[in-house]
Amino acid sequence: MEQNKRSGRDAKRSYWGDHIAGWKQSGLSQQAYCRKHQLSLSSLAIGGAGSREAGTTKHAFTR
Repeated sequence: MEQNKRSGRDAKRSYWGDHIAGWKQSGLSQQAYCRKHQLSLSSLAIGGAGSREAGTTKHAFTR
């Protein structure tokens, strides 16, 4: 059971980490990136907060 929880968390981290990296590389505003990928800005901010990369701030997204 614990392994399933862990793999679910890892999948979410990977998902949001990929989106954070994609946004940073895209050159788009956060809002434009979210619109293009059909994400809400708030879910990206919340999901991204747990997927930070070394050297980044706690909250990678702002309005």
